[in-house]
Amino acid sequence: MTKRYFRIAGPEASPQPIALSDRLRPQDAARAIIFLDIDGVLNRSSDNRRAKNRAKNRAVSHVVAMDLLARFKSLVLAIDAYVVLASTWRHAAGGVEKARELGIPFEDILPDLRPQSRGAEVKAWLASHPHSGRFAIIDDDDDGYGNMPLFQPNPHKGLTNEIVVAVAEYFAGQRNDDYRRSLLIRTGQYLKGVLEGHRG
Repeated sequence: MTKRYFRIAGPEASPQPIALSDRLRPQDAARAIIFLDIDGVLNRSSDNRRAKNRAKNRAVSHVVAMDLLARFKSLVLAIDAYVVLASTWRHAAGGVEKARELGIPFEDILPDLRPQSRGAEVKAWLASHPHSGRFAIIDDDDDGYGNMPLFQPNPHKGLTNEIVVAVAEYFAGQRNDDYRRSLLIRTGQYLKGVLEGHRG
């Protein structure tokens, strides 16, 4: 069996590369699809606070943590994922361009259906893009995803090795469960969405 190797970057990185055999590629002919949030996934809450403080009198500042971005790129390469940008960056002036400039790999963007939830936007995208394979959502916030496969980082940590491995195993059919934060946190996120409106 042929093995491919990739190194997961960042402070949690192992000194040895992680081996991914062919069994970690998607089982279906269709490519794996990842719906990607950025804030709280490819950056950390502390990164966002610092960027916002620096940008008080300027345009919105968009930042990514290079170690988290490298980790995500490794995942995309390992499973040959088709990435759809789901972040609120798509609503901000210059946000999509900044994401491309920073090297975030994505091939499409969710439709803007605000004030509907981001979960509704994912469903709309899937309805207009027939797909026989698996999809996963990587987002620190549960914005109406219901029972869709959600892999939810802690926004203070961003995308961890543990979540990367869980996503790879999910696409390989080695696990059927997703990776969510506690029910209490998700309930709070749901109530916030209802009271303040969905971010889309």
